[in-house]
Amino acid sequence: MKLHELQKGEKAVVKGLPSDHILRERLHSFGIFKESHLEVKEVSLVKATLVVALNQSLMILRSCEAESIEVEKLVS
Repeated sequence: MKLHELQKGEKAVVKGLPSDHILRERLHSFGIFKESHLEVKEVSLVKATLVVALNQSLMILRSCEAESIEVEKLVS
């Protein structure tokens, strides 16, 4: 499953990152690595962006970035 498929309030664990070196480094700078736990806090109306929580930080990801992040949804 891809990160952009999650709905507001859903949590997931990162299982795979994009092969694009520049994008992968950008995600690493946010603290997103394999096995990171994320929660989708907000989704824009047209799903152009997602607000994602990681630890004590919030970040905004473009939909194209979220489409490249493989996750495993956590059951609450």
